[in-house]
Amino acid sequence: MNPQEVKYIQKNGRIRIGILDLILSYLSLIFIVVIPWVIWFAPTIYSIFQNRMPSYKSIIIAIVFTTVLFLVIISINKKLRLEKIFKYDDTIDIEQEILSCFKKLGWSYSKLSEYEYVASTPISWYSWGETIHLIFYDNQIFMNSMGKTSPITFGKDSKNLKDFQKLIVSREIK
Repeated sequence: MNPQEVKYIQKNGRIRIGILDLILSYLSLIFIVVIPWVIWFAPTIYSIFQNRMPSYKSIIIAIVFTTVLFLVIISINKKLRLEKIFKYDDTIDIEQEILSCFKKLGWSYSKLSEYEYVASTPISWYSWGETIHLIFYDNQIFMNSMGKTSPITFGKDSKNLKDFQKLIVSREIK
């Protein structure tokens, strides 16, 4: 991680991510939300332009799909935010503690730079797995957790952060 990225994180509270990353990560949204939205919303709009009143069923379904699409789009920005989960002092070998947490939680991980790890959770009944981005610098640990293929994780991303935080704070890592 270079100094410009650290400044970006400090200023914006989130990692820098490109449009290609978003498209590849959330490609499943096209099938889950966008296609049904177009299927129901387009005929509703078309009938309005034809000066016909669309059925109430079409209006309600269009409103529901539009609301879901709006909420998903808003949630993507939230998922890019890094949460400060722990503040440590210099006496701790924080890198060893982080690796112990990853192992205890059963997450596979890779070191991206001197102060940056990416971990991955296994597939479960509730998700296709999550990618956890961890950055530690200036005696603080920042993390975020995002679904690998969809922003819909049924709360698993928040649970990952809480589980890691509980382990790192308790220092009962053996």
